[in-house]
Amino acid sequence: MRIFFRHRLANSVLLLIAVFISTACFEVREEIAIDKQGAGTYSFLIDMSSSKNLIDMAMGMQITKDRTPFAQMDSSFAKGIERLTNMQGISNVQAINNREQYVFGMMFDFQNVDALNAALNQSAQEQPEPNSMATFTFRKKELSRSSRSLVSSLADLEVLRSTPEGAAQIQSLLQGASYVYTIRPKTGKIRSFSNKQGELQENGKAFYYRVGLLDMMESKVSPANTVKFKF
Repeated sequence: MRIFFRHRLANSVLLLIAVFISTACFEVREEIAIDKQGAGTYSFLIDMSSSKNLIDMAMGMQITKDRTPFAQMDSSFAKGIERLTNMQGISNVQAINNREQYVFGMMFDFQNVDALNAALNQSAQEQPEPNSMATFTFRKKELSRSSRSLVSSLADLEVLRSTPEGAAQIQSLLQGASYVYTIRPKTGKIRSFSNKQGELQENGKAFYYRVGLLDMMESKVSPANTVKFKF
């Protein structure tokens, strides 16, 4: 199984930042907005804007941004976007590429949760397994999520920690990073949720879950959750 985020994307980018920045804050954000028919919008973002000044200093040591791993990040996301564009039930696929604020990722609309699951499996695997587990299920105004997440394919921690220097750098970097996961009904409010590490925000119109990115990548915490809506 070959992960398109892994090696090509996150390892090089995270190590680049870690070389120049002893501690940094950034977020990996996953968000789903869903309507009562089970259609909606999904986004996955790597947001480094809070460390913009520090990264600008690091980038200043490069001749051009096009020669940094951020160019490699663009290429990796572009390949993932190309695969999603041709999938049934997926539309309005967009690549997020803000090099000024260092925000990268993707966004797309899904016709139903089956299409969303297929897209997530395609994003995580160049050749998805035939019976890949569903990340989301939707029925009767209820959205359930398993513990699976694209965060697990962000980087290969074993590779990053293969040397003492790499282990120290990536540990320092990831300790300052967060994983944020949000669910919003397109209309109505959230009636209840099962993951007690999360909370309701926006006057009950959003479920919000925030944990350490390293804890997520090491499976010390789980985003598994069931949200009931009042559409």
